Amino acid sequence: MNRVWDRFLRSYHWLQALLFVLLCVSGFAGDGQGLVHHAAGVAIAVLALWRVLWGFAGSDTARFSHFLPRVSTLRHYLRTGEYRGYGHNPLAAIMVLLMLALLVLQIGTGFFASELINMSTTVAFADRASDWHARLIGILLAATGAHVLAAITHELKGDRVIMAMLHGRQAKAPAGLCFQGVVRAFFLLAVSLVLVLLLVSALGQLDFQIWSRGTYGRAEA
Repeated sequence: MNRVWDRFLRSYHWLQALLFVLLCVSGFAGDGQGLVHHAAGVAIAVLALWRVLWGFAGSDTARFSHFLPRVSTLRHYLRTGEYRGYGHNPLAAIMVLLMLALLVLQIGTGFFASELINMSTTVAFADRASDWHARLIGILLAATGAHVLAAITHELKGDRVIMAMLHGRQAKAPAGLCFQGVVRAFFLLAVSLVLVLLLVSALGQLDFQIWSRGTYGRAEA
């Protein structure tokens, strides 16, 4: 079997899954304004931005241009269930893009609803963002459940998609794929971290002292 997923994409996948679980647990436990939820939210925002950048400047199979299916290819797969390519099948590719879009929306509404951002907007706007944050998590959980169920189904049928995301190899993958190295991966990660922190700081002048104090307070409207 040849390599199909680079180590950076695989690390992103499992780190994102762990952070998502942590965010769900802390959020549903009523600690949505706590340090853990906020820190995990910033971390998953950095990862999501890195994934977007990696989708344009990463390894061959990580690029959106590689796995974004044509309409005819998607229609054929839905009709026959056959796909002779490698990497994500057409339906899985659509799910990846959908889940990434939902995750970005969830992160955005979470930031605007949180006390991490010392917002100068009205409380009504923050409350509206909080409402959308609560609604979107249900949709995101449903999409995540469908993704996990599909992965388990493919694994049981012999299409080792879960194992491929662990060891990075796939039977259908051709030799000679281009994989980017550690320098580019960590450079884009650093860029993502700086951009997320600058964005949060610009939106609300993030005060890092509140992280050490463990106390939060939204500015009065």
